[in-house]
Amino acid sequence: PRVAIVLNVADDHYDWHHSPADYLAAKARITEHQSPSDLLVVRAGDARCAWIASGSQARLAAFGTGSPADVQAKVAHDAGRVPEVVAGLEGDAVVVAAPGAGLLRIPCADIRLEGPHNVENVCAAATAALELGAGHEAVARALAVFAGLPHRTTLLAEVNGVRYVD
Repeated sequence: PRVAIVLNVADDHYDWHHSPADYLAAKARITEHQSPSDLLVVRAGDARCAWIASGSQARLAAFGTGSPADVQAKVAHDAGRVPEVVAGLEGDAVVVAAPGAGLLRIPCADIRLEGPHNVENVCAAATAALELGAGHEAVARALAVFAGLPHRTTLLAEVNGVRYVD
């Protein structure tokens, strides 16, 4: 793939694989045919994502819920490679810093998806979209209207300050 994303390598998928090592090897295959002009996007703070990044010949991007500088430093340390594209949180906004694409800043209040895991998903998706040529305004518009799939942290109601989420 021209752009590949590894959101995480979670322990909850071993039922499909013979062992943790088998699962990690299967997950790492996403970058197997990437070239140095392709982009691999990995999550900061996941040692197994860093391991995949360390073995890839693709350009590297990183995302996480820390500041862009912290995300870059964490992945550089863990993967032994400095990511050239970085996405993270700066104040109350998602920020993606990509050479050639400039700095994309999206206020978290403009993102309809709920939860910290979805902030990470937004970081990864925005990084991929910019790499594939989407403009800043198009990415911001898409994230402002995308509500996610049914039954995936859907806000049902807010009553007396209590939020009810499916």
